[in-house]
Amino acid sequence: MLKEKLLIILEEIYSRAKVLPNAEITFEANPATLNQQTLSTLYNGGFNRISIGIQDSDNSMLKTMGRLHNFTDGIKAVEMSKNAGFGNISCDIILATPNQTVEKAVKSVEHIISQDIQHISAYLLNIEKGTEFYTKNVGEICPDEDETANIYLNVCKTLSNSGFNHYEISNFAKSGFNSIHNTAYWKLKDYLGIGPTAYSFVDKKRFSFENDINKFIHSKNVWEDIVNDGIGGDFEEYLMLSLRLDMGFDIAYAQRVYGIETDKILPLIKKFEQARLLNVNNNKIGLTDKGFLLSNSIITDILNKL
Repeated sequence: MLKEKLLIILEEIYSRAKVLPNAEITFEANPATLNQQTLSTLYNGGFNRISIGIQDSDNSMLKTMGRLHNFTDGIKAVEMSKNAGFGNISCDIILATPNQTVEKAVKSVEHIISQDIQHISAYLLNIEKGTEFYTKNVGEICPDEDETANIYLNVCKTLSNSGFNHYEISNFAKSGFNSIHNTAYWKLKDYLGIGPTAYSFVDKKRFSFENDINKFIHSKNVWEDIVNDGIGGDFEEYLMLSLRLDMGFDIAYAQRVYGIETDKILPLIKKFEQARLLNVNNNKIGLTDKGFLLSNSIITDILNKL
């Protein structure tokens, strides 16, 4: 009953929405729950991009991470997506997992990109307090900081040599396949999230819906139930998000829009450039692969100079 009501709400929202021609519409999928009929229905219904959580090509690692699929399931998910008509396929992988080495990570990436996909999201494992991995002290058998850096840099090199552009800290794409949807977040463009816990950013204001599906479904007007989360888009946020992208931080834009005295940071920028942590091109500052690994400290140092 709840599912049916939620679908009615979403259908009403979709019927009123104006979808731009060639809009990117992504479906995120678990290989363990996909089938050909579902994928064909999604593609025929307007979805034109799919993101598949393969995570690794090593079946023992997938089991360690508690995944319900094996790598064969992942390959089958990619094949079924192609058969359904998808020509924009992304796969997620996780790096710096328990006992992973550079060789294992590179091999996993090579196996996944051999499936002729267009996009890769490669995330470093982050063990959060309260999770099963945290309780079991799994972090003790994960690569240390130096090995994690080696894994990341070698994966970046492997993907670059295979024709993938490193356009964001954790994202790589073949030409023309950068994620339009996610890039909107990083460029501080407006976006609207609809549903329990969904976040939005509109006219520099952030807001969300409560984590209560019953309340959302039975509400007479869901827009009266939003939770305001303050103003967004200040310089600190702009700096942090822009330096996630290869196009980087625009000095002239920061001066014009935020009134930042960028002369104060130029010596620091020069220092980072000499250390090959960033590149300066046409008044824009972009991090290198090595710089991406140190982005938090670089951002902090820049902010401390202003």
